[in-house]
Amino acid sequence: MTATAIGTYATLTDLKARMKITDTTDDAVLQSICDQVNSLIEGITGRIVAPIPTFSTTANGAIAAGAATITIASGTGVTAGDALMLGPVSGTHEHVIVGAISGAVVTPETQPINAYASGTAIQRCHIFDGVVDTAGYGRLTLIMPVQMGIITLTSLEVAPTWNAASTSWALIPAQDRLLRPTPLDREPGWPATEIHLSPIPSADNTYPYFAGYDAIARAVGVFGWAAIPDEIVDIALTTATRAANGRMAGQQDMVGSDTLGRPVISRYLSGRDRDTLERYTSKTALIV
Repeated sequence: MTATAIGTYATLTDLKARMKITDTTDDAVLQSICDQVNSLIEGITGRIVAPIPTFSTTANGAIAAGAATITIASGTGVTAGDALMLGPVSGTHEHVIVGAISGAVVTPETQPINAYASGTAIQRCHIFDGVVDTAGYGRLTLIMPVQMGIITLTSLEVAPTWNAASTSWALIPAQDRLLRPTPLDREPGWPATEIHLSPIPSADNTYPYFAGYDAIARAVGVFGWAAIPDEIVDIALTTATRAANGRMAGQQDMVGSDTLGRPVISRYLSGRDRDTLERYTSKTALIV
């Protein structure tokens, strides 16, 4: 079974160390348990509480305008749904959404508008939707929530229209974009969770706002968390250990008792662990 979680909160090595297992007899089963727990963590929190790998490569051969497929030097780490930026933001560039990938051959959902030479830089970018009001319309804002977390921001562009079909993207000057909360205002180890635009934009800032609601900003940077928080690792390993002990006990839900005689359930999250995960749960940002 293929792992579906991005973060590796419980690893096979750490689980075996905690359970004092030195042989490899049950490695496949234990790895499956780790994968399931890792998916559980991201399912409960609604976010990836781990570093999100960056991706960059080059075009392997020229890319013609309107090309049905794009061959890249390496397709490792690319999946359907990813947004790939063709070309650097300092020159001709655009993004395409990966509709499918086979090896190093990408089939974009829509064909590229421009032509690119072999060796052109290609990197993953992230597309953001705007805020929708109660009437169902997008509106101008200066704040973009980043639920996945963001560590550094290399470039930020906005689409100055109210729809996703715009091909006219405006680059936001570096001095006009801010990551918030500031490092001093964040919980220890947390990334920034919002991109703010300056209310006093530079003279060369053509569109100093987020406008609309559908694919109106794209960014290149480092997203996710700098490192997996230790308390998340502890919860994952504790849950995986209980699940593994439950399997060894013939899949019984109760695998023992605590010091007060209360039952310990194999797949039960304690109140403390649930409260901890709640702190990391992705919240809907309310922009007023």
